[in-house]
Amino acid sequence: MTNPKLEQVIAMLVHVRKRPGMYFSDGISPVENFFAGFSLALGSLLEDSNTQYQELLTNHGLQYNKSIYQQLKDRGLTDNDATQLYLSIMIESFQAENP
Repeated sequence: MTNPKLEQVIAMLVHVRKRPGMYFSDGISPVENFFAGFSLALGSLLEDSNTQYQELLTNHGLQYNKSIYQQLKDRGLTDNDATQLYLSIMIESFQAENP
């Protein structure tokens, strides 16, 4: 018997292996790499949260299909402030999923 969630994780890892430049770069900060990895894992485990997460990002004036961390930095936030806000958005998303 196969595990659909495990198959999704494997598919995501295969995607990363085929396109490492999308996920690993000298020009990307460790914080952004963390969020990218966390989002990748989250997407493979919680497929139903995607719509709610996108709505939450929109409410914060952010675009889902772009680096959230970079969008926050582009607004002039410091590394610490961008990290804190991004973590707050993620926590809020999880709390909305688990009232």
